[in-house]
Amino acid sequence: MDLALSHVMDISNALRKAAPNIRIKLTDPRHGMTRLLNGEVDLVIAFFRHDAPSGLALTHINNLTWSTFVRPDHAISNQPTLQEWANFGHVQVDTGPVSRSPIDDAAVLAGVNRRVSLQVSNFLQAIHVVAQTDLLFNTLSALAAPLAKQLNLREIKLPLEVTPIPMSIATRATQHDPLSRWLSEQALSTMTGHVR
Repeated sequence: MDLALSHVMDISNALRKAAPNIRIKLTDPRHGMTRLLNGEVDLVIAFFRHDAPSGLALTHINNLTWSTFVRPDHAISNQPTLQEWANFGHVQVDTGPVSRSPIDDAAVLAGVNRRVSLQVSNFLQAIHVVAQTDLLFNTLSALAAPLAKQLNLREIKLPLEVTPIPMSIATRATQHDPLSRWLSEQALSTMTGHVR
């Protein structure tokens, strides 16, 4: 996920400080699990709403919660009602035909239809669009917060109950060597300092 880039850089900096000669390779997250199982990468940081795929071991980092981000002078109140939130236009990241937004599911359960005014192809586009428009962007708070702070965006509590998303470090279940353990520990300690 491109919004996680700031956290990836934090992990990279911590690893390079502890082991200056380390070689780090970021991989396409869509193929991360396959590459992990094939031994091409040593760990994957990802969201797991269900059990780990066979052959993987998970170390839970945290449950990520959802927020709404808007530009600082946006007309929406700091504690919007569900209807006020739904009445504004929203920007949404197109995650493909299979995946459905947990925000949409929660809105349907709450009996409201939010108005998606713009679909974009990635999270970085969405958060930059929000900085310059009256659209709302609903996303995982901990991942968006570093960039939202740089863009001076306002974070608002989402007026919906949306299930938090568990974030975990995945490694191969048979991966017990000291170097792999050290790598996972470094990633975990860096992430737990930032993820809320």
